[in-house]
Amino acid sequence: MKSLNGIFKAIFEIGKWLSKMMYLHLLWVIFSLMGLVVFGVMPATTAMFTVIRKWMEDDNDIPVFQTFLASYKTHFLKSNALGTFLVAIGIFLYIDMKISKQLVQSFYLHIILLIIGFLYLITLLYFFPVFVRYKLKYSQNFKQSFYIALARPGVSIFMCK
Repeated sequence: MKSLNGIFKAIFEIGKWLSKMMYLHLLWVIFSLMGLVVFGVMPATTAMFTVIRKWMEDDNDIPVFQTFLASYKTHFLKSNALGTFLVAIGIFLYIDMKISKQLVQSFYLHIILLIIGFLYLITLLYFFPVFVRYKLKYSQNFKQSFYIALARPGVSIFMCK
């Protein structure tokens, strides 16, 4: 009988965790749309990572909406500025790769751009957690994300799958 109680408790905890994640996702979608998508995605993502960070610090009973809203408002301008810069870099790399792919003589340039694009991608994966966790200057957010991505190559590659 005790084993059944343990199983039901585990199922309840999983359901509780899933409902919290669904609520957080719904908040992310709503606040992204409120910012007209272009100006809402970055602050909504930083707010989402702020809530997740608080959960990871064993503070599971935080007021999710209030924490999300406060983080959204606090990081609105800075996250949009950093996000605009990240998107600009991504667009630049994408255009460079398209151009280098069409040029027959630039095989090595295309390979170099693919490597740079991969490094950009894994840096991007760590950017928001670093932005939320550490209070760094603009350029230091990129450097720290890049260093973490390089320090954990297995995790970084697994995250790309």
